[in-house]
Amino acid sequence: GDSEDSSYSDSNSNSEDDTYDSGSEDGNSTAQSNRTSGNQRTTNTNQTNQGPSQEEIKAEIAVAERNSPLDYLSFSHDGGHKTIIDNIKINVEISNRATQITYNQFVVKVTYFDRNGEYKGVDSQVIPSMINPGYRLKSELKFIPPFGVKSIEVELVGAKAVN
Repeated sequence: GDSEDSSYSDSNSNSEDDTYDSGSEDGNSTAQSNRTSGNQRTTNTNQTNQGPSQEEIKAEIAVAERNSPLDYLSFSHDGGHKTIIDNIKINVEISNRATQITYNQFVVKVTYFDRNGEYKGVDSQVIPSMINPGYRLKSELKFIPPFGVKSIEVELVGAKAVN
């Protein structure tokens, strides 16, 4: 039958990036005051215990999103429909779950099988559109299958980071 591989590991949903040690015992490091006289200056020595800055966290996430596009894209399709001239029309939807990176050049692969489940061939198409973070794209693809195809497998196999 028609199959769909839309599984992905969502390792980013429960990350600890939102919280980290503020570096002070009372949690109020901004209330430190400079009460010394003369040329002496108080230095916040708690800096070394502080977690990564927001900028560092954002940069790390951007690197992960840039290096592993498929981990941040959700893919679905309608299973395909035969047209009057025996082509296959497939409606696909791709969602960008990244927070910073825009993707394009989406490669959709179709594998063809006969009625016995035997491999009949493979084809792919590139969708050149861009998808910004948090947005989705719907597209209609048309393929010309080999003779005797009774089922297909549709997969998103590639994408490129734009920024």
